[in-house]
Amino acid sequence: MKRVILIIALFLSSVCHAQTDTVFWFAPPDLSSEFGETPIRLVFHTYEQPATITLEQPANSAFPTNNFVLPAHSVLAHDLSPWVDTIETKPINTVLNRGFHIHSTAPITCYYQSISSNRETYTLKGRNALGTDFDVLTPLSYMSTPWSDRGQSIEIIATEDSTIISITAPNFVDTVRGNDPWWHYNRGDAVFEGDLWPDSTMTILLNRGQSYAMRAKHYDTEIIRTRIRSTLPIAVNTTADPCMSRDMAGDTTHRFNLSGEQLLPKRFWGSEYFLFNTSSYSEALRQAAGRDSSELYYYGWWNWTTPIIYFIDDRWGLKGAGIIVQADPNSQMGATILPQLDCAGSHKVSYLRSDSMSITIHMVTESSAINDILFNGDSTIITAADFQPIPRRSDLSWCVKDVSPYLAPDAVMNIRCDMAKFILAIIESSPDRGTSYTYLTDYAPYPAIQFNMDTDYCTGDNIEFSFYTSNIDSLSIHCPNGEVLSTPPYIILDADTTLSGIYIVEGYTQSECHSVVYDTINIHVNHSVRTDLYDTITENQLPWSRFGILFHGETDTLILQTNPLSPCNNVYHYHLHILPAVGDTVLYYACEDNLPVQYDTAWFAQEGQGLFHFIGIHGEDSLVTFILHVIPSSDTTICDSITEDQLPWFAMDTVFNDTVADYIYHTFNEAGCDSIIHYNLYIFWNGDHCDTALSYPNVVTPNGDGVNDRFVIGGLIEHSCFKYNELTIYDRYGHCVYHKRNIATESDWWDPAAQRAPSGTYFFYFKAHGVNIWTQHRGVIEVLRDK
Repeated sequence: MKRVILIIALFLSSVCHAQTDTVFWFAPPDLSSEFGETPIRLVFHTYEQPATITLEQPANSAFPTNNFVLPAHSVLAHDLSPWVDTIETKPINTVLNRGFHIHSTAPITCYYQSISSNRETYTLKGRNALGTDFDVLTPLSYMSTPWSDRGQSIEIIATEDSTIISITAPNFVDTVRGNDPWWHYNRGDAVFEGDLWPDSTMTILLNRGQSYAMRAKHYDTEIIRTRIRSTLPIAVNTTADPCMSRDMAGDTTHRFNLSGEQLLPKRFWGSEYFLFNTSSYSEALRQAAGRDSSELYYYGWWNWTTPIIYFIDDRWGLKGAGIIVQADPNSQMGATILPQLDCAGSHKVSYLRSDSMSITIHMVTESSAINDILFNGDSTIITAADFQPIPRRSDLSWCVKDVSPYLAPDAVMNIRCDMAKFILAIIESSPDRGTSYTYLTDYAPYPAIQFNMDTDYCTGDNIEFSFYTSNIDSLSIHCPNGEVLSTPPYIILDADTTLSGIYIVEGYTQSECHSVVYDTINIHVNHSVRTDLYDTITENQLPWSRFGILFHGETDTLILQTNPLSPCNNVYHYHLHILPAVGDTVLYYACEDNLPVQYDTAWFAQEGQGLFHFIGIHGEDSLVTFILHVIPSSDTTICDSITEDQLPWFAMDTVFNDTVADYIYHTFNEAGCDSIIHYNLYIFWNGDHCDTALSYPNVVTPNGDGVNDRFVIGGLIEHSCFKYNELTIYDRYGHCVYHKRNIATESDWWDPAAQRAPSGTYFFYFKAHGVNIWTQHRGVIEVLRDK
């Protein structure tokens, strides 16, 4: 029942990205001239909105930038054949400037096609094709005597400058049979041309728009599960040219064809896929699924003619991905990446029929919507009679239909279903002209959640949590004291210092593909003083000065006084009460050493007041209030701590070159009263004071505003701490992105913007030593680019 709810929620979702998008990146594969290299083309489809589409090679200024203006509901096939030798990713093992960047002013569908006898369609998957973590899936090239030196290949394109890419060759273990499969390597040789051996890794550096290709060493060498990791987003294709099939009796029938597709990064891997098998023989599925120490790999030749559901083995809680190589009845082969059953779907799909080749669709949709399918506006072509329920998933139905009779050559096919989303595969084939096989369907949007709030609070404040979210259905916050906030409003009242620490937000979706995402924030609750203060004066004392403010009447207000030792202000609730004047008032300030004080005939030995009557020159009686304020002698102690590089030290009108205790200094206040200051100076040598003087940020926002743009350890430079230090920063895959010894200037700190480090989680390790102590610290850094 859970799965039914999930798939319905997904199909009814309104926002998706993949084939329908505004940004696409692609590295055209090097196609074999032996089996048909041209014509090649890019096809663009618009939908409800017109679009201006730009096609460019960002790394190659010599390539002509093309701008196409398309009306709504239109198609454009752009012939790339004249530029074949300047756009294909060749030669291999070479950094090239040939990658395509396509951007549009409105959502479009875009795919790259070879329409020679070497047929195939590479569906460009927009921003969902971009990632930093790929495990390669590739169709098997061919399985008998080599007819060509060409094997499987991968093509890579970088989307940003200074992208570091590591490529690790696979090392196969057949987890089913317990031995190496026969297609492992040719005589134990290297995996890729260029001598990249099993389990070895090579690193390349690409800038924006640059592309790179690698090809298997031998025709029977497997490159499936090649691991590709990058520091910034990339896109990856997989290609087998030629891809050969054979009949089940032996190598009596050979058909050579191009098979390939643009891959999805591992975050889109799932556990349930629907396969259509309509041929008497085909390589049905190849998959990879990661776990701790090994990998699951499977492929098979099937001769059934009915669709099936295939579940990737999840005994170890695996997530996997699959590529299907489909043969038409003439044994022509084509390949495509399978969309997850519960993570894909479109309301509308457009496709340009190449010519007069046979065109067949494979379709999955909700069973309740099979009467709502429009084929070029006609509801009588794809009907409920074409569908049957999927076994064990009666909420979904499937159909396979040859739509060639209903679509003229070189015409556009528009399939639409307003009631529910559908997954659509398209096969074009001909006995002597090859097979093109592709899925055109959007994918479930990838959810995102990120704290969007301050990190410093004061005692007594309310901590109100706010977030940036995308495609999140619900969330909960895990507090450092163990409390969990799972319902709004997400707020903590009257915070105290015990609530300082790491807060984790979990965002949940109803999609099985991306069910939970996380973000963290380190919140500091700082101590602040909050107190009531009362003053009572007479009206002839106005204006009254307190806190550097002049008061002209009674007040009951809050006064904030800056606390230089804390990010929090001291809060005083100030009450000023004013009494009416009774004649004159004399305020007298005296030093403690000058007591007693005489006023008129009275002596005051302590602070106090008295009423005195005076007869004026006109005989008037005057009442004078004498108020004595005694200023006590001050006897205070001041302690300073400095580092050795601050010597010589000037304080109390004296130069100090060494530690001193109880240096007596006399000073006089505004009333002339003598005050004694006991001055103590302690000098820290060689950084020994720094063990507790350092602060480590956990968030860096490299947005160029000059605030928190770099990862800076507070106190290290400004307090001249630890001349001998070392800082290392790793990304979440364990790759070192920064290393520095003996940091001494601000320019030494890690700058994510300069390295184009993506948003995400990083880890740091800092160690340092002085003469008598050493210290080390590990922590987590969140790089937030849009803050």
